[in-house]
Amino acid sequence: MKVASQTRRLILACALLVVVTIAAYWPVFKCQFVNVDDPGYVQANERVLHGLSWEGLRWAFSTGFLGNWHPLTWLSHMLIVQWFGPQPLPHHIANLALHVINSLLLLAFLYRTTGALARSTAVAFLFALHPLHVESVAWVSERKDVLSGLFFFLTLLAYGQYVEEFKVQGSKFKVQGSRPKVFYGLALFAFGLGLMSKPMLVTVPFVLLLLDVWPLGRIALVAGGLTTLKRLIIEKLPLVGIAAVVCAVTFSIQDRIGAMGSAGLFPLQLRAMNAIASYAKYFEKTVWPANLAFFYPYPRSVSAGLFVLALVILAAISYLAFKCRRRLPYLAVGWLWYLGMLIPVIGLVKVGSEAMADRYMYLPSVGLFMALVWGVADVVRERVAWRMPVLVAGIMLVPVMAIATYCDSLVWHDTETLGRHALEVTTDNVAAQICLGGSLLERGKLDEATAHFEEATRIAPGYSKGWLYLGQAQLRLREPGAALDSLKTAERLNPNGVDTCFYLAQAYQSNGDAVPAIQYYRRSNDLEKDRLLVLNNLAWLLATAADPAVRNGTEAVQLAERACELSHYKKAIFMGTLAAAYAEAGKFDLAAAMAERARARALENGNTEVAARNEELLELYKAGRAYHEKP
Repeated sequence: MKVASQTRRLILACALLVVVTIAAYWPVFKCQFVNVDDPGYVQANERVLHGLSWEGLRWAFSTGFLGNWHPLTWLSHMLIVQWFGPQPLPHHIANLALHVINSLLLLAFLYRTTGALARSTAVAFLFALHPLHVESVAWVSERKDVLSGLFFFLTLLAYGQYVEEFKVQGSKFKVQGSRPKVFYGLALFAFGLGLMSKPMLVTVPFVLLLLDVWPLGRIALVAGGLTTLKRLIIEKLPLVGIAAVVCAVTFSIQDRIGAMGSAGLFPLQLRAMNAIASYAKYFEKTVWPANLAFFYPYPRSVSAGLFVLALVILAAISYLAFKCRRRLPYLAVGWLWYLGMLIPVIGLVKVGSEAMADRYMYLPSVGLFMALVWGVADVVRERVAWRMPVLVAGIMLVPVMAIATYCDSLVWHDTETLGRHALEVTTDNVAAQICLGGSLLERGKLDEATAHFEEATRIAPGYSKGWLYLGQAQLRLREPGAALDSLKTAERLNPNGVDTCFYLAQAYQSNGDAVPAIQYYRRSNDLEKDRLLVLNNLAWLLATAADPAVRNGTEAVQLAERACELSHYKKAIFMGTLAAAYAEAGKFDLAAAMAERARARALENGNTEVAARNEELLELYKAGRAYHEKP
């Protein structure tokens, strides 16, 4: 009877968790894509927009596009597009569904390993509803957070069952039979999938070692346990090996594309001081999640007072956790979980230009939630008079967090709302200026957009993206000379920027300089293979350039055919380029046939301008003549 009652309570807790979480995140069902990373992940990514394919699979496992190696994240986006198309709603539903599942898995892991249903439920509700997690759920590009979270919690569940098998056998280490090996293998497999979703999971071996202390109880935080600790560390070596490989791949990719170029902008001393300050700020935002923004500008300096205060707070909490390690092991485990999981993103190794990010707290916050809930529960257990007030406060906290999360989800409705909110709650925010400027640029408000990009370059003259976006706006304003100046500055700041090379090529092409345009298109293609617009534009130049010395019909055909193959012959513009390449190569029958197909495809897509252009060129190809730009 008691077991049945406990099961009913568990089912009720899970049902409430699902309903309340969906209600709190209800605004995401109306959220659009935002122009911060979403174009690269879905909207303008031709690989993703074509859904699942063998070519897409190969690309996902070989690319470092956008600065990370996370093939499963790419494949998840492709899968959503394959099933539901490129609209934002299915992508937002997928993120929310993963977050709900993660919350349930967290509850299941804690309940299975501790047997404390009420405490486990409280931690799961904190995880599900905390406003710090809105960024990970409401931002389509952060699929990597919720997807890696899924495999993280599956790793914990498999590892917990692996340890449970030892208890059944009355042993801590000796493997008897295949069941422990199976669950260890499942943990290893889930961990590998998690790393392929987001490399931040490299700290999982450390987290599992903490779980060996509490709640799994395989080692106590007392003297004399060195032999046991050594065996537990050896047990984690396969996971450490996998993590090391992923770290090497990720660092190599980020260095190659210039994502780590920002490290030179921030001296090691500043990075160290900001890391300590960020630990304290993350803790503060966990306790009081106000003024959240998608980007927090990196400080020009960290005041000595703030640094000392942060250091004192961290040292005091660490000392308290250490002192209570025997009686209250969850305090040390939760605190070290928080500190350890943030190490890859705390900024000592600088990637990107943000000082901190809410999304980085998606999994590290679990350690703080466990320490808080178990700590409060133990205090209340010893003080009967406190039970009812604490219970009421805990119940009231649920709707408060849900409302806060609902309001923060509204901020992610569209790019302009996101950018304006960030400018309201932060100062000198270069990313918010670029975000808002990008939204205005998409809507054709070129002068307003340019003003925001200029402000971004004023705030951070050493930040390449500000100059990159300013150059794009100037290209749209038909100011290729000014665009070249801005893009050259971006190139100087980040020589390996793929987008910088691409837009430099466009600027030179607009200026009528085919030779440097071709050079930069080649450079862009070397940095990121098979980028469709690069293939298409380079092929067009090689086929139609006014200077016969730079034309190369054979290479143009190869590039244009590649672009059409990758886009499955669904882009009329690419097909028109292939027709021009065939004509330059002297294959006029193929050129005419492809121009006909391009015209038909354009009409099918409602693009009458492209259709008319191909019809015009068709007559040229039928007459046995290639099209060449005028000098």
